[in-house]
Amino acid sequence: VEHSRQTTTINTELIINFNDISQGMHTFSFEVAMNDKVSPQVSATQYIGYDIPVAPKNVVLETNLVSWDSVTEGVNGGYIDQENMFYDIYINEIKQNSTPVSGNSYAIELPGGDMTSYWADVVAVCHDLYSEKGTSNKIVYGDAFEIPVSFLPDPDQVDLFTIKDANEDGNTWFYDYNRYAFEYIYSQHYDADDWIFLPVIKFDDAETYYEFNLEAWAFNENFPESFELAFGTSQDPGLMNVIAKYENIKNTEPNIYSTIFKVPEPGLYYVGIHVISPVLQYNFFVRNMSIKKSLVTSESPTAFTDLSVVAADKGELKALISCKMPTKNIKGDDLDPNKEMKLVASSSVSTAEIIAKTGEDV
Repeated sequence: VEHSRQTTTINTELIINFNDISQGMHTFSFEVAMNDKVSPQVSATQYIGYDIPVAPKNVVLETNLVSWDSVTEGVNGGYIDQENMFYDIYINEIKQNSTPVSGNSYAIELPGGDMTSYWADVVAVCHDLYSEKGTSNKIVYGDAFEIPVSFLPDPDQVDLFTIKDANEDGNTWFYDYNRYAFEYIYSQHYDADDWIFLPVIKFDDAETYYEFNLEAWAFNENFPESFELAFGTSQDPGLMNVIAKYENIKNTEPNIYSTIFKVPEPGLYYVGIHVISPVLQYNFFVRNMSIKKSLVTSESPTAFTDLSVVAADKGELKALISCKMPTKNIKGDDLDPNKEMKLVASSSVSTAEIIAKTGEDV
């Protein structure tokens, strides 16, 4: 749309006023004519009016405060009216403020109850023009989990876990959304030294044995994996107490790994899964973690040893199981050699029982 025509002389500065232009991005084009000869057209683009604020940067969420850098720029490089810049604050997509917020911080109070992952979004508002959201870090807040507790984990639980690449080699755990499992990717240069920490859990009895179960499997049976289970009062790998170690894991389908342990005193503890596979293995998976109080006591027999399962010959649908019965109880005392124990062997299709004495081969 032609705006105006002006007559001037060579080497004269010409000022042209454009009034009542709509807000937005506009292109201005100019050409010069002399003696019916027209010059090439020259254009310039400029945003006119109040610009849309850029998304707030450096948004930080703490348990009682959201902070951010004040917005001073527009998306299109246009004018930003600092005196009329306000902000809307969201926690997990729920708006927190009922009136516009000025400045660059806002006090909040996260709700109590179940432990939850929280994040904040901040939107800049200037003359009814809204920025994109600026998003904060995530924090975990709420009451410690109580036993019994279990985690798949599903996608909503993932942020409750903490991953630590202890050897800082860049190869560590990540969440596999297809398998609903944590997956470790192997290193070509270093042995694995990577942790998954479950969210903090309340253990209320130092005399009780607790049972920790999880599913784990290797990606390829030709690349066996190894891992440890441990607990501690912090997520510091150097302060964790190892409670079980599993090596040469070759199963490529989920298999349950279980251990029992006691805590030194009632309190809040973290349980960790520590992959320690050698260099140049493959991928390793864990999921379905659970902790419950065990029926095992200090007087209970230890687990049997020398377990062997042999398939029957010629494809017969049978199996022979052999093992050695325990000789000590959990606290390390010798069992009465004259007492009999019942061994229960179970599979996905049947259960068998046998009575045997301490230390007997069955």
